[in-house]
Amino acid sequence: MLCHVFPSIITLATEINVDHGTFNYTPPRIDNFEESLFSQDRIVERFETRFPREYYSPWQIGIWMIKRFESVRLFPYKCSARVWTIGYGHRITKKQVIQYAFTGITLEQADKWFHEDMLEARDESRKIYPDVRCYQEWACTSLIFNCGSGKLKGTKLDRYIKEERYHKVAHQLKKWIKVNGKDSRGLLKRRILEGRLWTEKLTQDEVHEIKLVVASKREKEVANPTLSPELLDVRLDLLNAVK
Repeated sequence: MLCHVFPSIITLATEINVDHGTFNYTPPRIDNFEESLFSQDRIVERFETRFPREYYSPWQIGIWMIKRFESVRLFPYKCSARVWTIGYGHRITKKQVIQYAFTGITLEQADKWFHEDMLEARDESRKIYPDVRCYQEWACTSLIFNCGSGKLKGTKLDRYIKEERYHKVAHQLKKWIKVNGKDSRGLLKRRILEGRLWTEKLTQDEVHEIKLVVASKREKEVANPTLSPELLDVRLDLLNAVK
């Protein structure tokens, strides 16, 4: 499938503006994990009136896909790898942790950093895998945004893509689910979605729901920012230092 990308799509796709109301996202009881990831009954009717179904570009789908799993945090926190992070998985220095410990950042700043990090991951994907199709490129971009390209080098997944054994990629993606040596349910969900994006099997309903979840998480974080225990410790240290 050919992908025609216009520069303005980047700006349009990196923001979802929600002006009123709230959306409470409650996952359904899961019996078959993979088959029930995107069930119809999880789409909230009043949100659907604000985000009507439409056809989305690969850019929009890829961006929402990454944002859906990275989520947004307006105050510093330590990710699963115990690295200080803010916004949409944007790594920051200890100096920046202190800088944003009490003030946090805006959604606009989070989107700006996300845009920069996303383009870096996409460019790295294009450099490593120049021959993949557009949706496949976004599946790789999501993986690289999450893991980094260094961990991919020389792996079975890396060989499958470079050798154009594309039919094996979606299944191999499901093996990239370890966090600190343990299987992660969240990463499994992400890899399944990346596999469906790779095979171009995502439905419009599934993409629409990804979009709603992104908007919901943005609303929730703005209304009630998440403060990690590690950040509270930093705040306490800073307050003690000025006494």
